[in-house]
Amino acid sequence: MTDIELRELVKVQLDSFGKELHSIRELFDVRLMDMEKALILSEKTLDKKFDSINEIRQMAFDQANRFIPRSEYDVKHESLEENIKDLQLTRASLEGKASQKSVSFVLSIAIIGLILSSIQILLDFMKH
Repeated sequence: MTDIELRELVKVQLDSFGKELHSIRELFDVRLMDMEKALILSEKTLDKKFDSINEIRQMAFDQANRFIPRSEYDVKHESLEENIKDLQLTRASLEGKASQKSVSFVLSIAIIGLILSSIQILLDFMKH
């Protein structure tokens, strides 16, 4: 081969190599863009997941702040139960007093009736 033929062969080979390199670069650019799109999509998906997790965390925090601890509830509940028992005893006592007042009132009326009846009998006995 002559020097010119060798140069032409090298030039053809270089052109062919350049075209293949350009094709590879274009393919690489397409793959890179696809990867960037996938990365953006992954970021959006993760953001949604993190938003959901943060919402759940906030709900748990709010719930923890709204609810009282079990020990505190038990103390308050026992106090309320004692108050209810006291009220029930007071009510029973008042009902007993009311019943006693009723008995006393009826007894008073009966005694007054007996006295009036006795007086009437004495008056009738004195007239005859």
